[in-house]
Amino acid sequence: MWTEEVVTKLEAVGLGDVAEQLRAISKLCVRLRMGPPSEGVPLVGTSRFGGEPDLPSGSEWPTRDGSSLHFLLQIDLADIPAAFGEVALPREGLLSFFYHNDQPWGFDPTDAGAWLLVHTVGGQLERTPLPADLLEHVFPFPEHSMQFAVADSVPGIESRPWIDNVKVRAEDADTFFDTLDDLETEQGPAHHMFGYPDQAQDVDQRPFAHHGVRGERAGDHLPDDADTSPDDYPEWRLLLQLDSEVHYCWGDLGRIYFWATAQDLEVGRFDRVWLTLICG
Repeated sequence: MWTEEVVTKLEAVGLGDVAEQLRAISKLCVRLRMGPPSEGVPLVGTSRFGGEPDLPSGSEWPTRDGSSLHFLLQIDLADIPAAFGEVALPREGLLSFFYHNDQPWGFDPTDAGAWLLVHTVGGQLERTPLPADLLEHVFPFPEHSMQFAVADSVPGIESRPWIDNVKVRAEDADTFFDTLDDLETEQGPAHHMFGYPDQAQDVDQRPFAHHGVRGERAGDHLPDDADTSPDDYPEWRLLLQLDSEVHYCWGDLGRIYFWATAQDLEVGRFDRVWLTLICG
């Protein structure tokens, strides 16, 4: 959720002290708004949701076990607002996101290969038609324009940053939770880069990314009652959160999250990005 919207709502119902607690721990993010369906043929290399990707000339469509990955969206990194400087990453090139239609959760190292990020810098891009197996068995994501805006994000209500820093008086609890429920309904799909993830459950996803890229199961390295804190995996960053909405549906109306270390983002090692899927 976005800090200013949360703060405004909480102040309106007399919970200004809680609003200030949230403002104090907010993190910058880049919101991705889905615009209207594209009219005509968009320029090659532009940021957008769905449709057909722009890939290097002659490149093969990414697959896993013989089936094509689904094209989700592409981002011209130069479009990320200059005002956003919280995460260092390449500022040029086209970053394209793909995910398998079986939607693996990313909780097991064998899920690797079910998603792919393609970072293209320079060279000739061309509009690449969807392969036959996607057209036959999967409803393609329609093409929509993409709009960017820098915003502040607040942590998920069941996350460690929230639990450790936000205190709500018992007599205000009903008002507080009703306000957040109303806000989540009003704000619609939450697509964003960086900042806090909107966690559908009390699940810290960073251990799955940390161990997954090493070919390890997170469960083999964490006790059953593990309670991670923000300091346990400080190098991991949320690269992209993609919400369920009218065109995208992840599991049972969940969200997918792409994770990377700060070091990998800075040098463009997008091949080491890990994905998790969480449902409500």
